[in-house]
Amino acid sequence: MRLSASGAVGFALVALTLLGGCGGPGRDDRVQQEPVPVFQLTLATGGGFTGMEEGLRLRSTGAVEAYSSFPGGPETISWKGTLPPDTVKAVWWEFRRSGAEQWHYEKPGNVYAKVVLSLGDSVRQWVWDRNRPPEDMPPSFGRWYQKARATLRRAAKR
Repeated sequence: MRLSASGAVGFALVALTLLGGCGGPGRDDRVQQEPVPVFQLTLATGGGFTGMEEGLRLRSTGAVEAYSSFPGGPETISWKGTLPPDTVKAVWWEFRRSGAEQWHYEKPGNVYAKVVLSLGDSVRQWVWDRNRPPEDMPPSFGRWYQKARATLRRAAKR
């Protein structure tokens, strides 16, 4: 895929914003002492010619798995890992502080990125064009997404 000059500049600006990093897990100690609820977070990318989706799934237990699937096909788990409780807690509370819960977006484009939160009996998802994150996306949510993906990938090495 080739980007136009303006698309490349836009992509570079978004990438720099997203790679800025999230605040550390100790930023709000009072809130972080609350117990983490039972949840599942899925971070995925997909679409394009094949429609294939690849994602990472984190459960509040610390279980992490990487999966892939084609539309209408079975899901394939490529690896499973575990994150320590402190890391799970940090990912959860950084998500809660990211501004995602006050923002809603479901416009995937041809190639998409998404986050799916399963909490209790509710499911909420955010889907956006992977090549053009929306202008109104909270910057802290974009940073959380990048940091969380890197954290979940590290679980494969445990």
